[in-house]
Amino acid sequence: MTASMRPDQGSTLHDVARLVRAACGLVVEETRRGVLATLVHGRCAHLGIDDAERYLDRIQRDPAELQTLIEGLTIGETYFSRNPPQIRALAELVLPSLLARGDHRIRIWCAGCSTGEEPYTIALLLAKLLPEGAADWDVRVIGTDINTAALAAAREGRYGPRAVSLLDDEDLLRYFVRDGSGWRVGPQLRSLVEFRQHNLTTDPPPAPRLDLVLCRNVLIYFDRRQMLDVVDGMHNALVSGGWLLLGHSETLWRLYDGFELVRHDDAFLYRRRPPEPAAVRRPPPLRRPLAPPAPRPDPLAEVRDALSAGAYAAAAELAARHMVEQPLSAQLHYLHGLALVEIGEDAQALIALRRAAYLDPASGFAQFLLAVVLGRLGHGSEAARAYGAAALALSRRVPHERANELGGRRVEDLAAMCQQLARGPLINPLQPAEIVSR
Repeated sequence: MTASMRPDQGSTLHDVARLVRAACGLVVEETRRGVLATLVHGRCAHLGIDDAERYLDRIQRDPAELQTLIEGLTIGETYFSRNPPQIRALAELVLPSLLARGDHRIRIWCAGCSTGEEPYTIALLLAKLLPEGAADWDVRVIGTDINTAALAAAREGRYGPRAVSLLDDEDLLRYFVRDGSGWRVGPQLRSLVEFRQHNLTTDPPPAPRLDLVLCRNVLIYFDRRQMLDVVDGMHNALVSGGWLLLGHSETLWRLYDGFELVRHDDAFLYRRRPPEPAAVRRPPPLRRPLAPPAPRPDPLAEVRDALSAGAYAAAAELAARHMVEQPLSAQLHYLHGLALVEIGEDAQALIALRRAAYLDPASGFAQFLLAVVLGRLGHGSEAARAYGAAALALSRRVPHERANELGGRRVEDLAAMCQQLARGPLINPLQPAEIVSR
């Protein structure tokens, strides 16, 4: 691409984002327009196109190029046994309940499976739970994604040390094969898994009578209508009592009532409700004086209590629920981001913290945690700007104020540290466990 092209020009990028959304439902928010601009810039350079409008015309006429752009936007980092609380819920509650039915048939769908770590993780859990000599069991784990490059990597099944870092050594040696410095998925797990290309907004579920659907950190990229359409399709494909797992920043609370919320330690899961029984005529109840309604709990206090107790997954779920009613609460977005940081979901925390900083730029704490996450994700220059914004906001707070975010240290000390970090070199000043809610 030549210097004459401006990949950040708003109207053209808006039209590109509109085409992406129409093709696969992916909503490219303003916070990701820079990523989109970079991808458009790279594709133009590769194709020898020197104008963004010409590239827009190209993807309108060329479905293959539009697919290439979509794949660039949907590449996500994942790893085995991601989100340990949910993995424990699967191993201790969900999968044993499916095995106990006795029909020897299990169908599991991993939607948006990226490079395959999630389907292979489910296969590993099943391999450990299935009884000896289970040749008569009909078990399939179906991983789907719109990204063909990710699916090719999933089928190859080769992973580096980082991807398998949460697995036990015993499981690695039993179910994987050493491959240089990394590992290859072994035949026992491969026999349980298949991969298919699938568009969540246009294709039907890959199988009927599903027992479990995992759709983690996917729905957040859809608008409300598309999200409800996708969830409705999953609900219809699940058997009565079937399970749905979403990501920590996703919730169906007050959005879709076809599931009941089930908690297992720090994990929240959804179970398809059984069909409503036939209506039975009953005599009207006796009239009694109405009791005064119970006071509603303070949403911020609920989330802070969960954070203080170390129940970070529960705090993330609570914050996501309350944000449905209070979408403009900067503090809820901040606490949501804080909880997501604690459970290692930095990419999703970034979204929540950007919103918190936008809604309350005078706070300083959201900007500070945003800078920490940006630095951890490798966005050094943007992290430096966020540290600068945090330093300015914190310097305007009450003198000698103590910050719970720093274990009771003074706000001016935090402001001074942010000023220093804004000048670089950037490091992570705190581990997440040291950051607690106000």
